[in-house]
Amino acid sequence: MKSGPASQSVFASGVCFVAVLSLAAGCGGGESSRYEDPSRANAAARASVAEARLDRERGDLRNAALIALQDLVRSPDALTRANAAEALELVPSALDEIAPAVLLDDNIGVRSIAAVAVGRSGLRRHEPLLRGMLSDESDYARASAIYALTVMGFEVDRSPMAGFLLSGEPFGLRGHTAYLLGELGDPSAIDLLRDAAKAPMERASVSQRRVVELQISEAMIKLGDQQQLGAVRAALFPSQTSDLEAMALAIQIVGEVGDSASRGRLVQIAETQDSAGQRMPPEVQLAIAISMAKLGDRNGWFVADEFWDASRDVLRADAAAVFGWTGRENDLRRLRTMLDDRSGRVRASAAAGILRAVTTSDASLAEARS
Repeated sequence: MKSGPASQSVFASGVCFVAVLSLAAGCGGGESSRYEDPSRANAAARASVAEARLDRERGDLRNAALIALQDLVRSPDALTRANAAEALELVPSALDEIAPAVLLDDNIGVRSIAAVAVGRSGLRRHEPLLRGMLSDESDYARASAIYALTVMGFEVDRSPMAGFLLSGEPFGLRGHTAYLLGELGDPSAIDLLRDAAKAPMERASVSQRRVVELQISEAMIKLGDQQQLGAVRAALFPSQTSDLEAMALAIQIVGEVGDSASRGRLVQIAETQDSAGQRMPPEVQLAIAISMAKLGDRNGWFVADEFWDASRDVLRADAAAVFGWTGRENDLRRLRTMLDDRSGRVRASAAAGILRAVTTSDASLAEARS
């Protein structure tokens, strides 16, 4: 692999009017002038009107996104329902309204994701439904329910998590449980996670094992074991095509744990070309744009611009996610258009992107005005 041109990367990176009696105090004497510059007053008025219009537009866009998500949680497609429920975590009051439906969903993935979202949002009134999930047929859902009850401060037996973490199959359950333990933030789980990393996975392929190991490393980093950053950073240097899945996960982890020291490597990956001049797969480029945004560089919108109208639903959905993190006015216009996409998954991602961008912008404006 060789590095492309650096130009392809956007990541690097008067007269003082006073009353006659105040002349002795000098031009900057501290009293306000009785004479106002009309052009300044007009400019301030125009700015105020523009700001009010922008607030209204963002409010309308936020409402459109909420309406879309409330509709999408009833989609016949389970992944769309799950994505919509997860997105509503950005507006806990809206998630609260639809929580019973998604916590009782027929699909395991929807129930599991919904439980995590309810827990993170602190929606304590749904404790009875979460306790009902402790006897769910799926260990994924049970693990999510234990997490949700624990994070909200309820008493719950957490011992089943150890069994889930050390189980041989399904491999995804071990990674899911590791993620939840990392999110709980209890450093006492580090030893258990270390044991899980050594536990056998006889039927797992090399790539499956590598993914689970990275998920465990991510959890340990969140719990304070910074030495695990070495494993994540190593995965950013794939030696063969089969390593790309692990590399893509490592890119996401870098953003999640705030590993700013890896920004340079992400730039290199984004610019890498093979012998035929082909760049990394679009999914990798879009993942880099999101992680760079999480690390403070929100200039990856140009990657999403390239794929927002791609033929593949997954690329359009990923592009919408990038726009949500970059959050420029033009990005919001793209997202508004994507609310009408033919794919429910893309619409869910676009709505989530709008809520993220508007929420981030509102928080920044409130801070600037305070």
